[in-house]
Amino acid sequence: MIFFSWVETYKLIMIWQLQDLATSLLELWNLMDTPIEEQQVFQNVTCNIAASEHEVTEPNTLSEDFINHVSDMIL
Repeated sequence: MIFFSWVETYKLIMIWQLQDLATSLLELWNLMDTPIEEQQVFQNVTCNIAASEHEVTEPNTLSEDFINHVSDMIL
């Protein structure tokens, strides 16, 4: 049985939220035929769509502020 610390669990939750937001962005862009130039602004989000826990290394990418900012942009 594997036990995760609170920090590891929280990090996984934030990664899942980020990946869910990235998926939503891609779906939205597809529906709206968004130009690549406009999508590049969110490259730091969409590049993590299939990232593992150890591959998310950009500072503040998993912060609540960043995830809330991306969420606000989608909604």
